[in-house]
Amino acid sequence: MHTERGFDRIVNFSDATVAIAMTLLVLPLVELGGDTEPGDTIWHLLSENSNAIFGFLLGFLVIWSMWVNHHRVMEYFVDYDQTVLGLHLLWLLTMVSIPFTTQLITNNDLYQHGATPLYVAVLLVSSISLHLLGLRGRQHPELLHDSPKVKDWLAGPFTWTTPAILALVLVIVVIFPSAGAWPMLLLFVDGFVERRLAQRRAVAKG
Repeated sequence: MHTERGFDRIVNFSDATVAIAMTLLVLPLVELGGDTEPGDTIWHLLSENSNAIFGFLLGFLVIWSMWVNHHRVMEYFVDYDQTVLGLHLLWLLTMVSIPFTTQLITNNDLYQHGATPLYVAVLLVSSISLHLLGLRGRQHPELLHDSPKVKDWLAGPFTWTTPAILALVLVIVVIFPSAGAWPMLLLFVDGFVERRLAQRRAVAKG
């Protein structure tokens, strides 16, 4: 038996888990303010812990971006089934893994020795699970709101651009570990690729 309260609990649980994951990111920084020597300046503290600060900012932005995409997808849903619940749990698994994998890629000893592929793999699984949630909604419209916005979404294209780019990045960092995390910059072309595909579809229809 699926109720509106049951669906709300799933979404609220997801939001709470993401909030905890974000909080975990800052824990390595909490004690930095008290770990100083006489005469230290704030600039010395920041430069000495630049990797930890970078990791916090990176992890925060990644989780924020993933949550925004999750929020957009779930705005279409009004009900759930076991598949939707399972995909939610898979997505949440990747969210709570990000603080750990972020710590790994900010470790200079592990940066080019497996940490980056693991980090990208977590992002890939997260992206795939979110895309599968959207696909599940398209396959079962009874789980969605009955609104013009949802109908427009169902009538529009469904692309796998982000998972495809992440899969490419994963292949690159596995084959060329010396590249570090730089191949992840390919994610910035995601929007460009989406726009080009939309333009081609518009021309084909015209």
